[in-house]
Amino acid sequence: MADLSTRQQQLWQLLCETASKQPMLRLSRTDDCFWICDLPRRISDTAQIRTRLEAAGYSVTTGETDGLWHIDLSPNDVLYTPPAERPCLPKRSALHTLYALCRLLLAHPAPQEEQPMPLVRALMKLSVLEAGERSRQAVKLYSLCAERLNHRLALPFAACGLLVKTIQEEDAK
Repeated sequence: MADLSTRQQQLWQLLCETASKQPMLRLSRTDDCFWICDLPRRISDTAQIRTRLEAAGYSVTTGETDGLWHIDLSPNDVLYTPPAERPCLPKRSALHTLYALCRLLLAHPAPQEEQPMPLVRALMKLSVLEAGERSRQAVKLYSLCAERLNHRLALPFAACGLLVKTIQEEDAK
């Protein structure tokens, strides 16, 4: 399974291959999309590049206020695949919060169309954060998920596969 940073590298390469000017691409600070790109500010004709991105499995919208591209993964991207196995308790205690969050999600699978995509994105972005920030964010996201459970709302189960992979890779270091 690919991960979010691999996906970003693939996206960057695709943008650089097709654009005449090198764009800025970064992980979005908000959870309405995965990445932000300034290509529409650098070149005027972006239709062909946008078509190539969409053919490669990315969803592209232009921000109303900032004019930047908000790039997302298509809903049936492989990153949304549930894990093949449940994670074992990590040896490293720094991963226990992420493990608890992952187990909570695994206990409450939901159809993708019912899942809150902003929360799915926030959880998937944990995979590219530094360990300390990842733990802090995992605590916040665990609270949000618990609140959703109290209101009988679907949890962001689609993020489980990437969370399990992150736990396994970080625990092996």
